[in-house]
Amino acid sequence: MMLGLLLARAGVPVMVLEKHAAFLRDFRGDTVHPSTLQVLDDIGLLPSFSQLPQRRVSRLGVQVGGRLQEVIDFRGLKPFD
Repeated sequence: MMLGLLLARAGVPVMVLEKHAAFLRDFRGDTVHPSTLQVLDDIGLLPSFSQLPQRRVSRLGVQVGGRLQEVIDFRGLKPFD
């Protein structure tokens, strides 16, 4: 998709083909990392992306034996500026 966008911006005719009939969750990103935000900013898409519904998550946990077990703590990641 990124290559298609960059080529189209450069005036190259582009056709993106998708193998799957539906764009299900299994085939799209569940998280957006700081480095991805940097790329979106570099290509001018961050303002539009920032308008989409989103939720910031600082920790991830799972229920194990009736108890919440923290699995991942994202608070140490350097945020995108």
